[in-house]
Amino acid sequence: MTLATIVRSRALILAVQVLACGLITALGAAAIAPAPQEPVASAPEDIGELKARAEQGDPEAQYRLGVYCLTGINREVPRDYEDAARWYRLAAEQGVSDAQYNLGQLHSLALDAPPDPHRAARWMRLAAEQGHLRAQYRMGNFYRIGIGVTRDNVSALVWLSLAAAGGHEKANRERKNLADRMTPEELAQADLRLREH
Repeated sequence: MTLATIVRSRALILAVQVLACGLITALGAAAIAPAPQEPVASAPEDIGELKARAEQGDPEAQYRLGVYCLTGINREVPRDYEDAARWYRLAAEQGVSDAQYNLGQLHSLALDAPPDPHRAARWMRLAAEQGHLRAQYRMGNFYRIGIGVTRDNVSALVWLSLAAAGGHEKANRERKNLADRMTPEELAQADLRLREH
């Protein structure tokens, strides 16, 4: 097998993993845009004031600027993925779960840089641990497929079960499908870990 064949094979595996997890680059910012639980003011706001608050360390202002940079929904803030990642990182480091989730998505989607599955999993896990449903769902898929983490059906079932318990419908379907393919020992391990949550 030639080096070129190996490189193409690894690239294909990564592409399949990303697509299987639902992280399609073609979705771009739409895959990360705020969901209903992530309110962004519909009224115009003073961007200068928002930037000043963000630069002073206000995590909500940092998150909002990240959204504006990513989506371009505010004409005063140009779409800029690098700035979006910077503002999300600052808010994420202060524990804002929506920023952690969006930063994980940015690292997964490779909108402006090569994908970084390990960073994606790190930020996604932090959001998931705070109860962020979509992050829990993504972590389940990351473990199920092996994106940024070692493939582990027990961990996948735990995260999918947590998301399903919170009302995430896709997580519930995937949890059932995964459980049907697991051994009784794996199911017992997942059950034990769920009780510890």
